[in-house]
Amino acid sequence: GRKRPSQRSTSMADPTDLDATHNLARRRRRWPDVVVGLSFLVVGSWFGMMFAPGDPLPEDALRRARTALHQARRASSGNPSPDLDRLANLSTELENLAASEATVRWRAPRSLEIEARARELEGAARAFSVQIGRETSDRSRALLERSKALTERLAQIEADTEGLVGSRALRADLQHAHLDLRVAQESAHRGQIGAAEQALASAEEKLDDVDSRIDLRTERLRDPRWLDRWQRLVDATIAETREGSLAIVVDKQARRSYLVKSGAIVGKFAIELGRNGLARKLWEGDAATPEGRYRVIEKKDRGHSLYYRALLLDYPNAEDRRDFDLAKRRGLVPQGRGPGGLIEIHGHGGSGQDWTNGCVALSNRDLDQLFDDVAVGTRVTIVPTAQVRGHDGR
Repeated sequence: GRKRPSQRSTSMADPTDLDATHNLARRRRRWPDVVVGLSFLVVGSWFGMMFAPGDPLPEDALRRARTALHQARRASSGNPSPDLDRLANLSTELENLAASEATVRWRAPRSLEIEARARELEGAARAFSVQIGRETSDRSRALLERSKALTERLAQIEADTEGLVGSRALRADLQHAHLDLRVAQESAHRGQIGAAEQALASAEEKLDDVDSRIDLRTERLRDPRWLDRWQRLVDATIAETREGSLAIVVDKQARRSYLVKSGAIVGKFAIELGRNGLARKLWEGDAATPEGRYRVIEKKDRGHSLYYRALLLDYPNAEDRRDFDLAKRRGLVPQGRGPGGLIEIHGHGGSGQDWTNGCVALSNRDLDQLFDDVAVGTRVTIVPTAQVRGHDGR
């Protein structure tokens, strides 16, 4: 067997060696504790840095930026703008950054960056508001000047065409222009510059249309050749009555019809014309009253006319058909339209505005006098304007 160590050997060991061995074992046992402690210290420091509250958000800078952006949007009145889109993008980026900073941070604090971006947004928004303010001021001044000019133009057109423009359509356009101008003024007063500009554009368009149509209706009235032609027609008609016959002369511009007998005016009557007033009749449905020399071909008494009583004229005559063919070749007649017909001098007038489909309307009282005096075959001359030179026999 194995030899047991003697008791002497054990008891005689060096105490110094025993202490060293014991200390070494103890140090070995402590080393893992140190490593774990250091690990917890490092991790704790890292978590403390990442999750610490850090610097507070720059709330004042954010509030000023948001207020400036709100004012910029109000200044734009909802109108789209690339500059406003850029401000919206800056605001979105800023709000996203602020929202992420207010929660868990996995990065270093960004308070200074947020404040810088807020100041950038505030400055850009304020600059935008100033620019819009200047532009609005300029547009407002231009709006007032344009409104004043259109108002004066409308008043001039109404003055120039008083007693001349009998067309319902023209009168309606002038009335609509009045309404557009009123809307423009009210919109400008409320600061709605865009709406005011649209209303002024509508008013200007209507006045341009009225001007063009008035020119088409009145250009002949300034042409000496036409004036001479119409005057000769009226003079010839009056001359034909010197031996005691009757004739009717219709002056479209003056809105008057004259009953002439023996070269004298024996009756004057207010009249109303087709809805297109002074326009020259070219085709069926144009609501214009024809011009030329005609005769009464039928007398329609009560119960035989839609308009009280009526004197039917021989429109279209040979000259009217020639004019129609010429207008058709020039492309002035709509497809499928003819020269028209059933032109009468009838009753139910007295409204003071042109309304017929091309006929001449008198009040029932005036038509009674005319109807009783006129016979079938009586000459009727209709001209845009002329002087009725027969002496007044009344």
